[in-house]
Amino acid sequence: GFEFEFETPPTWMAARVQPSPEGSIQGPNGSPSKVSEAFAAPPMASLMEPLAPSMDKALSERYEMLAGQIGDQHTTLQRLMESQRTIEDQQSKALADDRKAMQERFGLLEKKLEEQVGLVAAVQQQQNHIIKLINIQDKLSEQDRQLRMFFDYQQNFLATLQSPMAVQADVFHTLQANQARMLASLGGINLPLPAQLPDFSMSYAIPAALGELPPAPDRRRGAVAPPDPATKYTNVPALLGGLKPFQYFDADEDAKHLRKAMKGLGTDERTLVTVIGQRTNAQRQQIAQAYKTNYKRDLIPDLKSETSGNFAQLLVSLMQLPAVFDAHCLFNAIRGLGTNDNALIDVLCSRTPAQLRAIKQAYKEEFQRELEGDVIGDTSGDYQNLLIALLRCNRDESNTVDLLRAKEDATSLYNAGEARAGTNEQVFIQILANRNYAHLRAVCDLYTKLEDYDLEKSIARETSFNFRKCLITIIKVARSPPRYHAEQLHAAMYGVGTNNTALIRTLVSRSEIDLKDIEVAYKAEFKQGLVQKIRSETGGDFRSLLLELFGDEGFNAELDAKHLRQALKSWRGVEDAVSRILSSRTNLQRGSIAEAYTALYKRDLVKDIEEKTSGDFRDLALALLQPLDEYLAREVLRTIKGLGTDDNSLIEILCTRSGIQMRTLRQTYSTIHGREMAADVRGDTSGDYQKLLHTLINYERDDAEKVDVKAALEVAARLYRAGEDRAGTDTAVFIEVFSKHSLPQLAVICEQYTKLCDYDIEKSISRETTYNFRRALLAIVSAVRDPATYYARRLHATMEGVGTQDKNLIRIIVERSETDLRSINEAFFKTYKKTLETMIRGDTSGGYRKFILRILDRARLTNPPPPATTPAAQALAAIDAHAAPPPPPSGAVVPILTTGKDDKERERLAREKEEREKKEREARDKAAREGAGGVQITTASGQRITISGQQNQNVTIGSRPGGAAAAAAAPAAPGAGAGSAGSSSVNLIISGDTQF
Repeated sequence: GFEFEFETPPTWMAARVQPSPEGSIQGPNGSPSKVSEAFAAPPMASLMEPLAPSMDKALSERYEMLAGQIGDQHTTLQRLMESQRTIEDQQSKALADDRKAMQERFGLLEKKLEEQVGLVAAVQQQQNHIIKLINIQDKLSEQDRQLRMFFDYQQNFLATLQSPMAVQADVFHTLQANQARMLASLGGINLPLPAQLPDFSMSYAIPAALGELPPAPDRRRGAVAPPDPATKYTNVPALLGGLKPFQYFDADEDAKHLRKAMKGLGTDERTLVTVIGQRTNAQRQQIAQAYKTNYKRDLIPDLKSETSGNFAQLLVSLMQLPAVFDAHCLFNAIRGLGTNDNALIDVLCSRTPAQLRAIKQAYKEEFQRELEGDVIGDTSGDYQNLLIALLRCNRDESNTVDLLRAKEDATSLYNAGEARAGTNEQVFIQILANRNYAHLRAVCDLYTKLEDYDLEKSIARETSFNFRKCLITIIKVARSPPRYHAEQLHAAMYGVGTNNTALIRTLVSRSEIDLKDIEVAYKAEFKQGLVQKIRSETGGDFRSLLLELFGDEGFNAELDAKHLRQALKSWRGVEDAVSRILSSRTNLQRGSIAEAYTALYKRDLVKDIEEKTSGDFRDLALALLQPLDEYLAREVLRTIKGLGTDDNSLIEILCTRSGIQMRTLRQTYSTIHGREMAADVRGDTSGDYQKLLHTLINYERDDAEKVDVKAALEVAARLYRAGEDRAGTDTAVFIEVFSKHSLPQLAVICEQYTKLCDYDIEKSISRETTYNFRRALLAIVSAVRDPATYYARRLHATMEGVGTQDKNLIRIIVERSETDLRSINEAFFKTYKKTLETMIRGDTSGGYRKFILRILDRARLTNPPPPATTPAAQALAAIDAHAAPPPPPSGAVVPILTTGKDDKERERLAREKEEREKKEREARDKAAREGAGGVQITTASGQRITISGQQNQNVTIGSRPGGAAAAAAAPAAPGAGAGSAGSSSVNLIISGDTQF
């Protein structure tokens, strides 16, 4: 069907073949060509004719193929259009249903919101009341302590008033007796008497410290003796020391911290202050012993080499025994040119005979010299005689008073001094060096009544120089030791400069005896706080260590607020003051400081700190100033707002809460942000992960659930059936178990799962779940098994690699600072072989780093010590305490059980028990193999069967009526039944360690 024509013949053809006039083809010479007939028709048509059929067929097939494809595409397009219309219909229907459901849900939410608004307000009001009550309780505790002290002083004062009342009662009784005698004498001189003689006698009631004394009886009918006036000299108020034994003391741990602080270049003075300053002397001696045992070094020489000046002197003084410290004070006062008589008098005249005997012994051991000989060599005259009399330790150590003898001593002192020319010093030495302090108080009082002149003034007039100072010191110590030492401290800090040696001597020696009483006496005598005076007169680590000796100074929100305001008004020292105060207070105390700050200065402490600080330091300070629940509620919002979600932080906060903690967090979130936490979390999560978090938030854990081993085994079997025992995973079971049970019960469930399946539950979770759902479940398991290790890993994750996740670091430090940060620190070291402080120093800097380290120091002092075992190990111990393991739940299909010998933790905790049980089993097996009768089993029908202990033996048990006897040979598969309904066939496994 195609034609091809040449409009112009080819050149080769035109050259050789030329058409003739007749139309024939001629050759070059004009002769007819032999091929003229062949070229008469168009040449291409003849060439294409053989190809035409095949080309037509190919084109037809191609056309049919294209037509079929077009048809298929048309059909597909029709189907797509129909599917699109179906989807649009379904979407419109679904949207309508969702709109209707949402409207109904919003209606229900509005009703619930109206109901809960009042509840939330009531709860918030109750929380505010609780916080106020706690603050009031702290204040009442401090007031109670002060009232007790005041009551003791008042009792002493009233006792001093009691004696004059008794004297007045004697006078009135004498007058009544004289009146009676005068009436009797009237009859003797025969004077006319009236018929009814009026009774001129009178009764007199004497008020006492508590209530009233009974009326004075008529001496004619016999008198009752008045109260013993000596009690006012023997009743001495109890003394209050500053330092108390550290509650969570661990000598090895403290020795480790001290060694670390002094090892290598530089010294961590803050650790020295923290450890040594807050331990009693007895605890310090244990630390020194542990230091020597563990590191083969002496602690005191190390302290001397690593520190200097007053700080070193104070550290060494605190590490010495009290007697050794006093011996060194005396040696330093005597040695060299001249004598420090003030130190000599202070030590010898203020110590009890028992203390002086210990000092003499320590002096001899330390310096191989006799104390009395050294005192004689550096003193003379009556001063020497008095000191030697004191060192002979003949003072009466009782607390009894004989007023007649006291009156005689008062008279003797008067006659030896004021009543004669010159002074008989031996009388003063004899009385003041040998009488007990209660007796001396009575002597001073009676001396004043006898001569209307104070004994101290008489001594000052009748004696001189050091002898006078010695006598007056004894009188002051006898009257009031706290007041005497308060005067010594004032003298040490009075004027230009400070006598640091005297300051150290007094504070160290009285830190565990009556330092609190000295503080009260100082304030009463000099109208200034002792702590404030020490702060102004000392500085650096020396001041910090001195202040530690006062122990708990008592929280004072107003004082802390004043210190913060003073620092915030100037740009210097802001970070140091803020970190020092906030790191040493609890969350409730920091709230009280903020309230006091607002009350005093009409300013917001949070805003002032926010203006004067910056960066991570500001974030940490603001986190500490917030109530913990509010801070965590804001952290939850931070993790989900914006692009992306911080799932690790969200899991850490939500998956580690108990029931009451989650309820409080949920309510606080709603109060602060005005919306539901569950809704916000649901909007940023999906799938099983979303369901788990939603269940944790809305359905609280049962915190009241007790640990039940049998129930834990049943739950563990459920988890196995929901995961390892089936194709796919029933995530609903995992969500229910890990969100409903209490944390202690979950720890037991996890351990029962491992015991049941011989496979750790964390590995099962990793195999059966994925992504964030897996991470959330693993976080719950880790937190209930070993919370310290879990948070240690979280802290490491915040600092590993390039950069630091400071907000997450701050959250963990702030949240755990008052509970278990000390345990986390130790778990961190065990896990990563380096301390948390070391990693923080490498990843932080400046005031921010110092702030965190101060919080860690505070936690080490106030947190309880790490538990001896993890919650998982405690659960194992609870399981081992049962006589026999609980049976598996009815109908449970479980894997073959093992003895648990591969459980390293179990072997470590119960190795001795397993060895003992193994020996008992071997003994029983040996007896069963060697005994004639073997082991006997008695059936319910009374039949006795003897088993020799051989393996795979045939044992026949009698059949039931109508059933055949059956024998069980070789162990059956786990879970095999007990035979047919009509027989009593059983599968009996006999092995070497089987117990019957």
